[in-house]
Amino acid sequence: MPLWEYCEVAWTSKQVTIHIYSGRDGGSYEGVQKPEEWGTLLAQLGADGWELVGIVPTRPASHSLYYFKRPLEPPEVVAWKKLTPQERDASIRGQVAQGKEQEGE
Repeated sequence: MPLWEYCEVAWTSKQVTIHIYSGRDGGSYEGVQKPEEWGTLLAQLGADGWELVGIVPTRPASHSLYYFKRPLEPPEVVAWKKLTPQERDASIRGQVAQGKEQEGE
C-alpha cells in the first residue's frame, strides 16, 4: 500500500499559501507566493509529481483550497499522532480563522 505526502494550497486574491505535510525528515514546508504566480506554481507542482486530488471552495468565493498528493518514494514508515476530536476541531477552527484574517489583509 503506497504512503503519501500531501500539499494544501490556499488561494486568495491577495496571496497563495502553500503547506506541505510529509513524514520525511524536514518534510513540512510553508510558503507564500503572489497570486500572479499561480500558473507557475501549478506547473512546478506537476513537474514535482504532485497530483491534484481535490478543490474546496470556501466562503466568500474569493478563497479556495487545493489539495495535492504524491507518493513517498521510497515509502517511509511514519508515526502519526492521532488527534482527539477536540484537537481536530481546534485545528479546523484555527485554519478557518487564518483564512478570514488573510481575506481582511
